[in-house]
Amino acid sequence: MRDQARSIDGETGARAVYGAERERPRLRLLSPLAEGSDRLVAEIALELGYELDVALPFARADYAKDFTDGASRAAFERFLGPDTAPAAYLALDGGRGDDEARSYEAVGRLVVRNCDLLIAVWDGRPAKGRGGTADIVRFSARFGPPIWWIDATAAAPVRFIQTPADLRSPDRAPQAEAAASLLAGMIRSVLLPPHSRRHQHSLIGRTLHALHGRGRRKPLRHDGHSEPQSDPNAAGTAGADDPLHAYLNDRQQPENPFWRLYGWGYRAIGGARTVPRPPPTPVPPGPSAYWEALYRPADRASTDYGNRYRSSYLWIFVLATLAVASAVLALAHEPIKLAATTVEILLLLAILGLVATNERRNWHGRWIACRLLAELCRKQGALAALGWSLPPPNLSRSLYAAVPEHAEHAPPEAWVGWYFGAALRAAPLPAGDLLGERLAAIREYLRVSLVQEQQLYHLDRRMRSRRVGRWLVQAGEYAFLATLILVVAKLVLVAASAGHGTGDHAHELHGLIVLLGSLAAVLPAVSAAFVGIRAYAELELLEQQSARMIRVMDAAGARIDALNLARPLASQDLAAEVFEVSSEMLQDVGGWADLFRVKAVEAG
Repeated sequence: MRDQARSIDGETGARAVYGAERERPRLRLLSPLAEGSDRLVAEIALELGYELDVALPFARADYAKDFTDGASRAAFERFLGPDTAPAAYLALDGGRGDDEARSYEAVGRLVVRNCDLLIAVWDGRPAKGRGGTADIVRFSARFGPPIWWIDATAAAPVRFIQTPADLRSPDRAPQAEAAASLLAGMIRSVLLPPHSRRHQHSLIGRTLHALHGRGRRKPLRHDGHSEPQSDPNAAGTAGADDPLHAYLNDRQQPENPFWRLYGWGYRAIGGARTVPRPPPTPVPPGPSAYWEALYRPADRASTDYGNRYRSSYLWIFVLATLAVASAVLALAHEPIKLAATTVEILLLLAILGLVATNERRNWHGRWIACRLLAELCRKQGALAALGWSLPPPNLSRSLYAAVPEHAEHAPPEAWVGWYFGAALRAAPLPAGDLLGERLAAIREYLRVSLVQEQQLYHLDRRMRSRRVGRWLVQAGEYAFLATLILVVAKLVLVAASAGHGTGDHAHELHGLIVLLGSLAAVLPAVSAAFVGIRAYAELELLEQQSARMIRVMDAAGARIDALNLARPLASQDLAAEVFEVSSEMLQDVGGWADLFRVKAVEAG
């Protein structure tokens, strides 16, 4: 692993992502330091330059009682360092007696949740009790990272286990050189980002992509051919072709009132916020602070790109309605025909410019991707306080994390899963004992920052979405009724003008008929704009999602408050509750992303 990581260090893909890092790749081993293979692997890892992270099932002094031999206990203390130094390990609040086996199982699962590869020195036999090697290996095969299985009896070559099926039929699992090849591929996929490209589906998008690629070419090679060239400094334009590069080079967008249309309309129609905001809660130092620092820029970017995307489609509906009005005026009033037609062309060009800008800068895709990343960081920040992490199955439900086999490019959001995994790999583990006042403080932080904050957010979103949705429905209905009234009035005037000849009165009636007809022609476009805005915003669905999440948060808050923190492994019970509500929240945001992926800004 060390040699493979170092060989990747100098590659172009690695330099593009890790260019600012001056250190060699950091390799870490996480171990409970049990007697036997745990200690042996830890010693070898330290000799090879790995860092050592330690997770204990009990408090340090209690766990040391497992090692009755003086030399074994001395070795254990040597790994951890002196008692007087700040804790460099994580100790769970496990218990003895009936809770002992569960405590060993908990620390084994914690190791699985926080590693990219599980090294298992195992004879292949069932566990003698709960929490044995066999249990942890099966847990990893089902939920966690692949397993590098070293046969403790030396009767079989090393195996690379990726699925429960590999465990059921170990003879069919990759072995020896095949296992080593798969391990090397796994390390590459972990360390190197997927080659993502945004797929252009619209005619405007494909045209812009072709023009951009044609204009950016490398100098001719010796064979006379040229190659596309990317600009590493063009985060706002060319960087959109490589979503990860664009995010890493992202800069906060300048404030522009033009892109506040959606927010202004949402607040004006939805009303002022009446739901109270949660009290400010300090973020605990350590892993939660680490994830908070990653959450904030992703949240800011998502909010900014979301405002630009949503304001863009609002402007398009406004401009399209005005273009219809200009076309009607050009037909209805000959003296202003040229001016009205010119305005119509300018409005259509403005729509084209908005669509082209959105296509080129990918505000729609960045909005969704950054929101997914922000929500992953938010949930992981809650779990990390207790030593847990989101397993790959939860990521794949929320985003396109997998790269299709034989695909030239990964899906455009594959970078989110990769980047989150890289951040997870670099994240610190909590240190010290998870019990007493510290555990109570963590519960309070999670209750406010995760549960209560989301409760209040969804209460506000449900209320405002309902108001705005109803207003748009009523506005569309009023526009339809007004059209009906205008057409009836026009019909009456047409009938009344039949016997008035060609005098001044007839001319006035004709002008009034033209005016009513023009308004009757424009109002359906206004009504259609309201329908289109509702279709893009999906306000009714957002209202329903928020109503569901309010119920989920209410139930989760009650369960978290009811936990007895004095019980052994209460930290793991709390983590399980946080994991369950985080999974519900990720399922919700995954459904939101699926809905809005197909709602890119379009010209027609």
